[in-house]
Amino acid sequence: MPLYVDPALIDREAARMTAQASAPAEQDRGIGWGPYAALAGGNVFDTLTTVDALRSGRGKEGNPLLGQNPSVIAALKLLATVPEALVLRWLGKDHPTVAKALGYGIGGLGAAVGARNLMVGR
Repeated sequence: MPLYVDPALIDREAARMTAQASAPAEQDRGIGWGPYAALAGGNVFDTLTTVDALRSGRGKEGNPLLGQNPSVIAALKLLATVPEALVLRWLGKDHPTVAKALGYGIGGLGAAVGARNLMVGR
């Protein structure tokens, strides 16, 4: 006895499998962890070297809004990392290249400021 195969069932199953196969590609539209690591690393390096320069008495915070208290500066600089990361995530959905450039750029800027802080604090 021949086996009956419903063409509509085959079409539905093929559509489901195609949608399932393309779903991970849709979810994988992020920018990866690299820009976030650069952003966080640069901000942490800047913060640590700023606090070190302040405590050594050889440096001072250049941003007048942050004052000269090392604890306040550390808290505010590290808290600023959160909205920066959220902006990267938001931008990464539609403009991943811009988000990556921004993440690496902010991280590089933090590293450069931290390097300058090391020179001042020594």
